[in-house]
Amino acid sequence: MQDIAEKKQEIAKKILNLSQSQLIVHFHFLNRTIARLPFSVAKEISFATDGEHIYYGTEYVLYRYQQEKNGVTRDLLHMMLHAVFRHWLIGPGIDRERWNLACDLTVEWILEQIFPVETYFADPEV
Repeated sequence: MQDIAEKKQEIAKKILNLSQSQLIVHFHFLNRTIARLPFSVAKEISFATDGEHIYYGTEYVLYRYQQEKNGVTRDLLHMMLHAVFRHWLIGPGIDRERWNLACDLTVEWILEQIFPVETYFADPEV
């Protein structure tokens, strides 16, 4: 019988796969980016990407999904946009903290233009 941690990991992986599938359906032009980045568990992190992997915390994925059904999907799209724009590439002499903030603001602005938060993957049955 699986222990609780293994069961949580299995559920988190299903949530991530569902979110990834939603993105492929809604943003087919990002299909290569979405499908290219494998998921990797990282205990001390919520979500992150280095352009080669998507790192996630199991507890964060479960919590985020429980709080907002499409929260994980939105977080994945946020990271995909960071990957598309290669925000992890930072030149010498650039203030990393300011660069990360500027990149996050840019990605969030783009997300808001594509789908305002209140309509993001709205469930017509709700």
